[in-house]
Amino acid sequence: MDNTTTTSSNPSEIFSYNEYKKLHTDRTPVTFKEKITHKIKHHKMSKPEYDQIYEECQKLNPDEPILWMGKSSQAIHVVAYAICLLFGFLIFPLFIALYIYIQTKHTIYVITSQRLRLYTGIFIKRIDDVELYRVKDTVFLQPFFLRWFGLSNIQLITSDATWGDSMIQGIPNGRMLREKLRNIVELARERKGVKEIDYYTRSGMPPQL
Repeated sequence: MDNTTTTSSNPSEIFSYNEYKKLHTDRTPVTFKEKITHKIKHHKMSKPEYDQIYEECQKLNPDEPILWMGKSSQAIHVVAYAICLLFGFLIFPLFIALYIYIQTKHTIYVITSQRLRLYTGIFIKRIDDVELYRVKDTVFLQPFFLRWFGLSNIQLITSDATWGDSMIQGIPNGRMLREKLRNIVELARERKGVKEIDYYTRSGMPPQL
């Protein structure tokens, strides 16, 4: 079955590769500035990468649909790249820049109906999960240098002991993703029967025990 269609009965195909490509080709760049900005803004995932993650998620739980998948833009390291370029005559900083580039290229975020999964690693693959019902809040952040490229960060405030407060960095359409994530989190919390309990008093301080 072709997993690039969005009309399949398989729930894991809610988010297809065609949809992913559409999100990153919403407008064809014309000018040189637009082409550079588009190249930096959209750090796209390849079809083999998508297929590998799709097949892995389907094997683990075919009833857990993939709702979003993406990568960080290289723009999140613009300061680090500038410093490495400035001291490039030392050669070693260029290797640091290359390592940062490859590391970012191999970092993939996947949001399913139940969890946020983070794939990292160049030589050793690492997968970190945070259950969405553990997400307490999300924060939309857009530093100045990311705003110029139309990128943003989404901070996740969680009760997960491993993740703590985590960040989805340097992604386009951040406001839309944050709203989608907020809705998915609410559904996950309802399924688990998780409710937020406020232990703070009217003064804003925790009660004295």
